[in-house]
Parts: sequence; C-alpha cells; structure tokens
Amino acid sequence: MKYIIAILFILIAAPTLVLAQTSEIKYFEFAPDESNNFSVSRRGEIIQPFIVSNDLISGFDLWLDNSASGNISVSLLNNANQTLSSKSVSVPILSPAWGGKRFHVAFSQVIAVTGDQTYKIKISSASADINIYYANRVQPLEHNAVYSPLEKIVMPAIVSGIEQSFSVKFALYDNSDLLPPALSNIISSTSSATTSIKFNANEPVDFKITIESSDKTQLQTDPFKNGYQICNQAITTCESIFSALLPNTQYNYQILAKDQWGNESGINGTVGVNAYTASTSTPTDTVPPVISNIRVLSLSQNSALFAWTTDKPANSSVLIGLVKKYQIITSVGDSTFELEHAINSGNVLQPNTNYFASIMSVDLFGNISNQYIEFTTLQTPPSTTQPSTTQPPSTQPPVTQPPQPLPTTSPTSTPPTQTLLNASTTTNQSQNLPSSLSIFQSNQTLNITWSSPVSEPSNGYLIDIFDENYKLVKKIFVSKNNRAATLNDLPAGKYKAIIYSNNNEVFEKISKPVDFLASPKTSPFSSKNIFYVALIVLLLIAAAATIYFIKTKKVLPKNESAFTLIEILVAMGIAIMIMLFIGYFIRNVINFETFFTGEIGIQQELLQTQQTVIPEIRSMRISAVGGYPIAEATTSSFTFFSDIDGDNVIEQVRYFTSSTILEKSVTKPVGNPLVYNPANQIITDMVHNLDMSTSSIFSYYDANYSGSEPAMPYPIDISLIREIGIQVTAKDADADSSQQFSIKISPRNLRTNL
Repeated sequence: MKYIIAILFILIAAPTLVLAQTSEIKYFEFAPDESNNFSVSRRGEIIQPFIVSNDLISGFDLWLDNSASGNISVSLLNNANQTLSSKSVSVPILSPAWGGKRFHVAFSQVIAVTGDQTYKIKISSASADINIYYANRVQPLEHNAVYSPLEKIVMPAIVSGIEQSFSVKFALYDNSDLLPPALSNIISSTSSATTSIKFNANEPVDFKITIESSDKTQLQTDPFKNGYQICNQAITTCESIFSALLPNTQYNYQILAKDQWGNESGINGTVGVNAYTASTSTPTDTVPPVISNIRVLSLSQNSALFAWTTDKPANSSVLIGLVKKYQIITSVGDSTFELEHAINSGNVLQPNTNYFASIMSVDLFGNISNQYIEFTTLQTPPSTTQPSTTQPPSTQPPVTQPPQPLPTTSPTSTPPTQTLLNASTTTNQSQNLPSSLSIFQSNQTLNITWSSPVSEPSNGYLIDIFDENYKLVKKIFVSKNNRAATLNDLPAGKYKAIIYSNNNEVFEKISKPVDFLASPKTSPFSSKNIFYVALIVLLLIAAAATIYFIKTKKVLPKNESAFTLIEILVAMGIAIMIMLFIGYFIRNVINFETFFTGEIGIQQELLQTQQTVIPEIRSMRISAVGGYPIAEATTSSFTFFSDIDGDNVIEQVRYFTSSTILEKSVTKPVGNPLVYNPANQIITDMVHNLDMSTSSIFSYYDANYSGSEPAMPYPIDISLIREIGIQVTAKDADADSSQQFSIKISPRNLRTNL
C-alpha cells in the first residue's frame, strides 16, 4: 500500500516521472528441476488449476521454448470457469534449454482473487513450434527430506479435458497487497507479577501493544520492533509482557500489527489484574534457550538445510529472505520441542543468490531466542543458465560478487536493522514425517523399534527420551544397521521419544515423536507368594532346632527307648513340612513356567501383529472395485484395501475386536464385475487376552497432526484421515502386568502433499 501511495504522490507532484511503477513481486513458484515438455498446439487446450495463497495476481510465468515466432493465448479463470482476464502475447524465439526458459505474462491490470480458493490458468496456441514444460507430481524423496510446500496447492493439469499425472510449471506475481494481517487466538493472562497478551497472525508482522487502566491513570506500551516476527499458530505466538500494573484494576489493551505493505490490523480487549499482581515473585522460567552450533548442513542451487542445538527443549523455525531486498521467501517450522534441530528450506530458493536466515527457538514457557546468518546458494551449471533476455521482472538483487563461505561460526544474536517483507504461511515440518517409531512394552523391558530410512546414516541413530515435563531423562545411541533398542531402568510414568539419524553428529528426525507410558515393573514372585517365603524361613528354623536337639541329647541306656512319642511326632511334622515345602516349590516352578510362557506368547503375538499391520496400512490403495482406500474407521475396527500378499490383487483387510481377541479378516474380490463377498473372508486370531479397559484400539489423525495434537473426534470423516494410531494392550490371565504396543502409521497414498 505504501508503494501505491508513493506512486500516486509522484504522479501528482512530478508528472515527468510518470513512468515510475511498482515492480512485480513473485510470491509463488512451481518449477521443479525437470525438462519434460510437449507441443501446445498438438495436445490442445491446457488448464492448470491451483489454490491461490494471496489476494491479487498481476501476472505469471510459464516455462517454454519456441523455434520460431508465434502467439500464445492465456487466461485466468475462477473455479466456476468464468474468465477473469485473458491476453494474447507474442512469444519470441526461445532456444531449447534444460527445464525450459521462463516467459513472463503481465495482465493489463491487477486481478483480485480470494485466498485459499481454486483458480485456473488456461493456455492455448496455434503455433506448432511452442513447447510448454511440466513436472511430474510424484517424486521420490531422500531420507528425511521435507515435501515442498509449493506442491501442496498445485493440482494436476487438464489437457484436452483429461486430467494428467503432471502439472505445468508456473509462477505467480503481485505488485501490491491490500489485505491486512489476520489476527487470532488472542489470550490475556495474569501471574503473580506480570500480565501477558498473546496472539497469532497468518503472516510475519511487526506489532505494538498498548495497555491502559480503565481510569486512564496508567499507560504502558510495547512499541513496534522495526522487524517482522513469525506468529504462526503451529510454531509460536507474538507476546508482550507488562509488569508493575495496579492490583484490582481493569485494563484496556490494543494490539496493532502491520505487514510488509503497511497494511495494519487492530484488536481491542480488556484484562483484569487481581490483587496478587503486586507480588514480587517471578515466573518459574524466564531464561530463553541458548542456541549454539548453527550450521548450514547442505546447500544447493535451490535449497538449504540448517541445524542447531539448544540447551533446553524448544521448537524450531527458520525465516529466509533476500539480503539486499529483505523480501521473505519462505518460513519453515517444526513444533516439536527438542534439543537437536534441523530445518530444510525446500526447493524455493534461486541459484547464486544471497539470503539471510533468521533462526528462532521458543521453549515451553514462551522464552524466545534468535540468531541471524547469511548464506549464498550455489551457482547453476553453465549448461542450464538461462539468458537474461528471457527473464521476467526480477524479484532478486543482481549478484556482483562470488559466493561467500558458509556462516558456520559467526552468527549474530540480532539481525541488522532492516524491514523484512511478507512470507507465506509457515510450513510445519513435523507434519511431513512418517510415523515409523514404535515402542513395545513387556514386563521388564521397553523395546523401541523403527523402520529403515531411505539411506542408512553413517553413525547410526540417536533416541532422546523426555519425561512429561520435557526433562531429558535418557540419550540412547544406536549403531548403524540396527533397528531396535531397549530400556530397562525407566521409572513408571509418561514419556516422549524422538529418534534422529546420526551423520557425523548431524541429527535429523526420521519419525514423528511418540508418547508412551512406562508401567511399574513386577516380578513373577509377587506379593501373593510372601506366605511361601515365610514358610521356607520357618522350616529352616525348625530344621535347625531339631538338629540341635538331637545332637545335644544324652545317650540313653539300652533298656530305654531311643525316642519318645513326642519326638516321633516332631520328626513326622518336620517331614510333612519338608514335603509341603517341596510341593510349594514345585508349584511355584510350574506357575513361573506358565507365567513365562504366557508372557512370551503375548509378546510374540504383539510383535507379529505390529510387523504385519504396518506394511499393510502403509501400502493401502484404491480397492479393486474403485472404492476409497479406507472403508470403515471406528475405535474397535478398521477396514481398508491393500495388496497384502503381492499378487497384484487388492484385498479387503479388516482388523477388529471379538470378545478379548484382536482378529483380522481378509477378503479377496471375486466375480465379473469384481465384488468383495463377506462369505469368502478368512479370519485369523492376531492377539489374545486383550485388556478391554483400554478406551480405544484405533485412533485417527488428519493432515494437521504434527505429533502432539489430539485424535479426530467421532464420527470419523474417512476422507480426512492421514494417519492411523493403533494401541493394543494384552494381559495373560496368570500375569500381574500387561504388555502393549503403540504405533502411528502414515499411509503413503493418503498424503495430500504429493
């Protein structure tokens, strides 16, 4: 907005400068490094749908080549296929190059659009020499790589009315922003010494909060910061803290937040300060986490991977922008509270360009730490360099010096004074991790297992165990090529486990964190056998007394009997007690064998079920009759479709409880047309002696799940399921403790960000 005002001022005050205009800013790009292309005229009309993340579109890029001059027609449509703007442009000669050459189309006027709604680019041409470039939608990912946030809002291209398995490469531009930031989740609270006001915003903002007593006698202001802060709900909140307020007083507050264009939002509210506010006590923790060992782990032409360590559990976020223009390119975060942090920018950067990265971690008490570094992306190989004549209006500064060394040793705690510009909604990196970590609890041992990553880490794995207060209680280092670890000394309580790959002390999460419960340890000889122990002690005492009595007895004359009746009875009693002891001992041995056999049997059933269900659910797919991959989802049963035996026939699989047994039914499709006939199902017992006190065996999570959010409420909309949680608890009838496994599984074919 401020740029528009400045232009109007110039046009009024200095007509000779009428050529001054606001330059376009690219705010979205889908252009993976692929070089697939086809002729526009031969394939027919092309429609590329997408979900817009801004409120304006001033133009867009396409990737083309053209061996002769020709024209191309482009239009912008809404979701109802109504034309919002159209234009026919001449395409110059563009020599073929890897990935195609960027061609910019600017509309005659800026088009207002609605964020989060679907729009379409329509492309057509009669010229046989114009080829358009596209990218396949399904891409293999390296170990722990994050899905590009750009691919989440790009839909399959439609060519001649037929949906394709690819998307056309394109970028979107804007030359202004009219919408103010959206503020939400306003929370005001008081403690013994302070009053806090927090809020979330949908984009980085600079903010000011003013608080004034209702009688106008006291006024405090937390002013604008001259910088922009991430306030995304998944990562952290913006907050101002006020102290020395008057007790028993009502206060009015005002929040003012502005984005890069100067658009401003304001919210007013009230908060009451109680009498105890005047106390001099301090919050339990006001010390921010210490960020250390910041590194740029890997760098390419289009992405960067950052890592750092904190001295206390904290979340992670990285804000990346251009050094010279201070325009934010992307913001990526991870809501997991942890000690080892790794954030991947995604393929959103440009080659040979100077960027800054604002690294932030926030602990459980809201204490914030920031560090600021600069880096330069790698140059594009000469064979793929695009001539400057084909570039659109630039959104990045020209590079006039060679790339600088990676800033691994000298970050500064405060960025230079500058204005950071707008970023799109922060991506929560944890949501894209698989749920490959599972914890299986037997009587004496916690068994931790995980799935093999794409590439084996050079130094194995690290597992951090935190208690329910996020205090680190255990670090477990596991050598490479191992997929399991055990814990034998963990006290009873609630815990969280986080697993990382270890590549030369570089730690990257390979699974979503797992919450688990460590139960009290028990012994086969429980309290009910205390009687047997006491009996043994009494028998030993009696035997010792008898031996002493016999040895100390005087030798009698020959005409006297050797033992009296009482002595005989005592001896018989001792013999009977010894026989009882032997009987009790044998009974205990049998009970222990039964206990041990039952424990091992349950453990084997749980482990076999876990190993079976994980690959089946992960590979679920469309049924043989075209149905959705999930057919039913309740607390006690889960039905889905998967090729579980590798015969290229999609079976219907159902896990369900029957009395105290977890059962599995498999139904193969038969007939022409194919049908799943319940009469053909084969039922197998999986786990016996279920502990039915568990509230639910199956739980379900949507795309917003990052490791700590609650399960979806019932009834379940199966189309929203992106992750399935399974918790099975079983207990042998003669055992004092139960065993369980708890896992969360992410089906590959239900991910929305492929």
